[in-house]
Amino acid sequence: MYKETIKNIIIKYDELFTKSVVKSLNFEDLIDKISCNANVISACINGQVAGYCAYYMNDFESREAYITLIAVDEDFRANHLGTIMLDYIKAVAVVNGFSVIRLEVHNDNINAIRFYEHNNFCVENTASKDSKYMRCDL
Repeated sequence: MYKETIKNIIIKYDELFTKSVVKSLNFEDLIDKISCNANVISACINGQVAGYCAYYMNDFESREAYITLIAVDEDFRANHLGTIMLDYIKAVAVVNGFSVIRLEVHNDNINAIRFYEHNNFCVENTASKDSKYMRCDL
């Protein structure tokens, strides 16, 4: 049930991604990985899922958390749900002794890069020709 719920949420909000997650060849693998290993939170307004975030907080050696997916429906972006979810993840990370949160973002996703910079993330290095890693020190 959990895996199916995750899959449905990602499919519903796939249009929010610059590069389609659903159309990727490894979509089912991604769903398996998220449902088995990730923490997933959602933000709801009036009973409707307005956004969600999948993140990993399981590397107890490096104490680095990783955000793999974050999306907020365009109709709800003025409610600062992305920032609320990031603040929640930061607080959980600190409580659990994590010192860094990392993520990968596509170079052409300027709005996401600005959003992360506004939330104390900085560009760390290049991930690929199409993306970069960003980090937030806690």
